[in-house]
Amino acid sequence: MGLPFGRLAPLFHHLGPRLYPQWAREALGQVLAPLPPGGVVLDVGGGTAVLTRLAQDRRRDLVYRIVEPQKGMLRYARAYGEIHQAHAEDLPFGHGSVQMIMVGEALHHFVDPKIAFAEFARVLVPGGGLFIFEFDPSCTMGRFMATGERLLGEPGHFFTPDILAVMAREAGFLPNLKTRGWKYVLLGRRELTS
Repeated sequence: MGLPFGRLAPLFHHLGPRLYPQWAREALGQVLAPLPPGGVVLDVGGGTAVLTRLAQDRRRDLVYRIVEPQKGMLRYARAYGEIHQAHAEDLPFGHGSVQMIMVGEALHHFVDPKIAFAEFARVLVPGGGLFIFEFDPSCTMGRFMATGERLLGEPGHFFTPDILAVMAREAGFLPNLKTRGWKYVLLGRRELTS
């Protein structure tokens, strides 16, 4: 069954930015700051481009590409960057062609997060940045979110911060966690050699 993302797109588009607290926005800025002008940033599972809009508030000089499998969501995203209807597990970009990947509240929807991490490592340049914003299922609200999504037919791949950090390390990233309550950010850099 799954969530009707195409029909929910207007809601995500208008309310989505409010879900990102200031500390998460600052963490996003940390990963964006060292990118060269014109660097390519992928918003994977980007939906209506909520995270891209937040990134553009910090760096308008970057090239933003929004990757989303749901056509209804991309209708809203096209105003904020180049859109690609695709899945995280099969990114339509060449090896080492991207300087940063962002994933905002989407990793738990991916069919296979481990394959997605391998794709992230493939398309990122060595030293490329990673920003993932997620919910912690070990907290009460995170458990509630995970249970609700599974009941609605979503994959519900919610990981604790520590487990996600291990997954990132196994895929060739150097992770750094920032947690606040039931939300957390995983910042990472692709290792220079892998």
